[in-house]
Amino acid sequence: MDALRARRFQRYFTALDSNEDGRLSRSDFELAGLRYAEKLGYAAGSAEQRRLSDMSVALWTDMVSPMDTDGDGEVTYEEFWAAIEQNLGSDRADYAKVRPVIEIYFTMADSDSDGEISREEFTTMFTTAVRVPEADVAANFSAITAEHAEVLTLARFHEAMAEFCYGTDPQAPANHLFGRL
Repeated sequence: MDALRARRFQRYFTALDSNEDGRLSRSDFELAGLRYAEKLGYAAGSAEQRRLSDMSVALWTDMVSPMDTDGDGEVTYEEFWAAIEQNLGSDRADYAKVRPVIEIYFTMADSDSDGEISREEFTTMFTTAVRVPEADVAANFSAITAEHAEVLTLARFHEAMAEFCYGTDPQAPANHLFGRL
């Protein structure tokens, strides 16, 4: 895989590492879900907080946990990258493999459940759950929305995520979804 793609996934790994210990574990996703729910003002133990926590943990369960090749309950960057290279493929047609995970992100970000992500929702989710700097998030939202619209549709979100996963253009805005490279 090319160097640009490797840099994108290194940045994504770092964004997922909520406790910044250099490894991914279930606790990273639990922490991200709790932090995000708190930012949205959901009370601890509320149905809304549990729903977000469950979706965040589903990212661990469905996407990251299977990458743990040595069975120690943690995923190193080496395990993460090996799984990306092996399972994600290099053709955009392979995007179907990650589509369900991307829809979890969209659902989490769409906090008012209206089927679109507003600039505020996008900013809150990306700055809180995956700790992308706010300046990067603002630029990303403007760049990836169709003609700089004020909302992000699911279809456009999938286009941006497919570009992140498979794109080769070093100038593509989606390169920076999880922070500046």
